[in-house]
Amino acid sequence: MRVEVLCATMNQNDFSKLQEMNISCDVVFANQAGRAAYDEIKFSEYRARMITTNTVGVGRNRNIGLIHASGDILLFADDDVRYADDLRERVLRAYEEHPEADMIIFSMDITKNGQVIRKVRNKDKRIGLFSALKYGTYTFSARRSSVERGNLWFSSMFGGGTKYAYGEDTLFLIDAFRKGLRVYTSSYCLGTCSKEDSTCFHGYDERYFFDRGVLYACAFGMFAFSFATRYCIKKRSLYRSKISVKAALNSMRKGINHYRCERNL
Repeated sequence: MRVEVLCATMNQNDFSKLQEMNISCDVVFANQAGRAAYDEIKFSEYRARMITTNTVGVGRNRNIGLIHASGDILLFADDDVRYADDLRERVLRAYEEHPEADMIIFSMDITKNGQVIRKVRNKDKRIGLFSALKYGTYTFSARRSSVERGNLWFSSMFGGGTKYAYGEDTLFLIDAFRKGLRVYTSSYCLGTCSKEDSTCFHGYDERYFFDRGVLYACAFGMFAFSFATRYCIKKRSLYRSKISVKAALNSMRKGINHYRCERNL
C-alpha cells in the first residue's frame, strides 16, 4: 500500500517543507498563496506535488489535497508537523493490525519552542461519535477508498481563514462516523506537532465560546446545549480567570441560536 501525506500549508515557494517535516513518502502540498500553480518533484523513490491556489480557508485547502490524492493510505497534516524517520512503516503496521479500519487516529507529541511539552499516547481501540471533539486533523489517517465511499469533505465554514475559527476536523470526523466508517485510535506515535502561537485561537473570550456554540449546533443538533453545558463546566479551570461560567455558557447559547437561525433562513 502507498502512503501519502496531504499537507495544508500557505505561502510556499519551494519544497523545503519536505526536509522540515521529515517526509518519507508521497506528499501533496495544498498551498494557499494568492496565485495558481502546479509543481512536482521526485525525491528518493517518492513524489511531491505542490498545488498552489488563491483560495482562502483551511477546510477548502484540505479539500484541494483530497481532490489530488492518489495514495492508498492518506495522512492529513499541517506544516508544523515533523514525522518520525520510520513514518511509513508505523502507518502500514497499524493498518495491518486493523485491516477492518477505515480511519486510524495516531498519537502525536506536542512541542513548543522546540521542546516536547506533552507526550500523547492513544489507546489501541475503536472509537465512536462522542470522541470526535478530542482529536486534531494532523492526527488523522484514512483509506482513500473509504473517504471516497463515504463522500467525505471538510467544511469550508469552519477552521482558520473562515467565518468560524475552528471545527473542520470535528465535523469531518463526525461525518465519518455517521457514514458508517470504522474509526480506531493507535498508540503509534508518528512524530511531533508544534503548538506555537495559534492563528485562530486568541484566548477564552466571548468570541471563542460563540464560535464553539456554532460548532456544537452544527455537530450535535438538538443536543448542542447539553454538550455546551458539559464543556463549560468540565473546562472551567482553563478560562474562569477571564470569563465566568455563566458568561461562557451564554455566549455558547448565542452561537447555537445563531446557527439555528441561519440554517432556517
